[in-house]
Amino acid sequence: RRTKEQADWAEFVDSGFFHTFGMRILGPWFNEIDFPLTCTMERELHGDEHAVSAVAKVFFHRDRPFRADPRVHPCIPLTAGDSYPSGHSICAYLWADFLSQVFPEHAAEIEAQAQRIAWGRVIGGVHYPTDVVSGRILAREMMRKLMENPAFRAELEQCRAEAARFRAKKAA
Repeated sequence: RRTKEQADWAEFVDSGFFHTFGMRILGPWFNEIDFPLTCTMERELHGDEHAVSAVAKVFFHRDRPFRADPRVHPCIPLTAGDSYPSGHSICAYLWADFLSQVFPEHAAEIEAQAQRIAWGRVIGGVHYPTDVVSGRILAREMMRKLMENPAFRAELEQCRAEAARFRAKKAA
């Protein structure tokens, strides 16, 4: 029942939204050259997400929808790993939380993009809605724990300063 547009979005999410998450919301001016610290932090958060989701997937060992029910026909390549929680969702929401700290004026758009990415995995046929919800919960908890870390908060402040310099340059 998915539309062509939904299938195309699911395919985009599957193929790696990671490289364009911030740029899709903030615009082409958000790039590695102008925001090296922020982009580095995004990559580091992706590594953190992967470590957490890998452990959780092994622990919960939940079959993907297409393995549990032959009536489910994914529109994206079949994924070998377990379903719960959605790593794509953890990553999208973790980045959304982080980027919303750096660019609070875009927080609503950033959150909407994370929701759309997460739901793309359900539309694609490789996750259950509860996988996406658990991904959001884990991402929020990860960010809460990161914010308790003084070193992380210091890096976040550097990213905010990077954004402030760009805003000043853009306004001039």
